[in-house]
Amino acid sequence: MSCYHHLTTFDRARMETMTHLGMSLRQIAKNLGRSPSTISRERRRNANGKTSYQSEKAHEIAQRRRKASKPK
Repeated sequence: MSCYHHLTTFDRARMETMTHLGMSLRQIAKNLGRSPSTISRERRRNANGKTSYQSEKAHEIAQRRRKASKPK
Protein backbone atom coordinates (compact mmCIF):
# COMPACT_ATOMS: atom_id res chain seq x y z
CA MET A 1 0.00 0.00 0.00
CA SER A 2 1.43 3.37 -0.98
CA CYS A 3 1.70 6.30 1.40
CA TYR A 4 -0.77 9.15 0.82
CA HIS A 5 0.16 12.81 1.24
CA HIS A 6 -2.21 15.76 0.99
CA LEU A 7 -1.45 18.55 -1.43
CA THR A 8 0.14 21.54 0.28
CA THR A 9 -0.75 25.18 -0.25
CA PHE A 10 2.49 25.49 -2.21
CA ASP A 11 1.49 22.57 -4.47
CA ARG A 12 -1.88 24.19 -5.06
CA ALA A 13 -0.31 27.57 -5.88
CA ARG A 14 2.07 25.93 -8.36
CA MET A 15 -0.86 24.04 -9.86
CA GLU A 16 -2.81 27.28 -10.29
CA THR A 17 0.15 28.97 -11.99
CA MET A 18 0.76 26.07 -14.36
CA THR A 19 -2.96 25.93 -15.19
CA HIS A 20 -2.94 29.62 -16.09
CA LEU A 21 0.13 29.02 -18.28
CA GLY A 22 -1.93 26.50 -20.23
CA MET A 23 -0.05 23.39 -19.16
CA SER A 24 -1.83 20.06 -19.51
CA LEU A 25 -2.97 18.00 -16.58
CA ARG A 26 -0.20 15.46 -17.22
CA GLN A 27 2.48 18.16 -17.42
CA ILE A 28 1.32 19.61 -14.11
CA ALA A 29 1.32 16.17 -12.49
CA LYS A 30 4.85 15.46 -13.72
CA ASN A 31 6.14 18.82 -12.43
CA LEU A 32 4.56 18.26 -9.02
CA GLY A 33 5.62 14.62 -8.80
CA ARG A 34 1.99 13.52 -8.48
CA SER A 35 -0.34 11.22 -10.35
CA PRO A 36 -2.45 12.82 -13.10
CA SER A 37 -5.54 11.44 -11.32
CA THR A 38 -4.58 13.39 -8.18
CA ILE A 39 -4.46 16.63 -10.16
CA SER A 40 -7.75 15.82 -11.88
CA ARG A 41 -9.49 15.09 -8.58
CA GLU A 42 -8.06 18.26 -7.03
CA ARG A 43 -9.46 20.39 -9.85
CA ARG A 44 -12.83 18.67 -9.76
CA ARG A 45 -13.31 18.69 -5.97
CA ASN A 46 -11.85 22.06 -5.09
CA ALA A 47 -12.72 24.36 -7.96
CA ASN A 48 -14.54 27.45 -6.75
CA GLY A 49 -17.87 27.05 -8.51
CA LYS A 50 -17.65 27.65 -12.25
CA THR A 51 -14.62 29.92 -12.03
CA SER A 52 -11.15 28.75 -12.82
CA TYR A 53 -9.02 26.94 -10.23
CA GLN A 54 -7.90 29.26 -7.40
CA SER A 55 -5.36 27.79 -5.01
CA GLU A 56 -6.36 29.74 -1.89
CA LYS A 57 -10.06 28.93 -2.27
CA ALA A 58 -9.21 25.32 -3.11
CA HIS A 59 -7.18 25.02 0.08
CA GLU A 60 -10.04 26.46 2.17
CA ILE A 61 -12.52 24.02 0.61
CA ALA A 62 -10.18 21.07 1.21
CA GLN A 63 -9.55 22.11 4.82
CA ARG A 64 -13.30 22.38 5.52
CA ARG A 65 -13.88 18.95 3.98
CA ARG A 66 -11.02 17.43 6.00
CA LYS A 67 -12.26 18.99 9.26
CA ALA A 68 -15.82 17.78 8.66
CA SER A 69 -14.66 14.20 8.04
CA LYS A 70 -12.78 13.81 11.32
CA PRO A 71 -14.62 11.98 14.12
CA LYS A 72 -15.58 14.16 17.06
